[in-house]
Amino acid sequence: MKKLFSLLSLLMSLFFSCKKEDDLPEIYLEGVYENTRLSNVDPPRYLQVLVMTFSRSGNVLIENFVTPADTEERCLSSYNEGTYSLRGEVFKMVLTSAFGPDPSIELSGDCFRKDQLISSKDPYYQEFTGSLVLGEINESFLLTYPCIDSMQVLSDCLGPETYLKVR
Repeated sequence: MKKLFSLLSLLMSLFFSCKKEDDLPEIYLEGVYENTRLSNVDPPRYLQVLVMTFSRSGNVLIENFVTPADTEERCLSSYNEGTYSLRGEVFKMVLTSAFGPDPSIELSGDCFRKDQLISSKDPYYQEFTGSLVLGEINESFLLTYPCIDSMQVLSDCLGPETYLKVR
């Protein structure tokens, strides 16, 4: 009986001492990180640049830029705002606003000023959970989201994507 009690005590202490995600400290990023990729048509018609700006307060701004193949001009096409958390490698992001071109206004080209973009949905709420692996001294990270069948802003089954710190 004494051995059984000792074994149960040992198992209970092991079970309750395992690290949980909530036990990990929250990591705050600060700065601007970029990911660049070619459009997924053949031949590529533009470069797509996703710029994520993180603040230590837990806010994130995501700007989507395109650079047409025949120019070097980077054009803002949309942006999102929200919050993020990072515990270990578990990255959670909640986007609470999305802005894009006003479909009722005829705008020439694909370049827009931020004040020409309007809120695309009201209220807007989209949640993402993925894996974020920081590089050395936080100068880059590898971001991976699980594949989702429906169209998503940030998760379209591209696999791991590298973001480099630009400032």
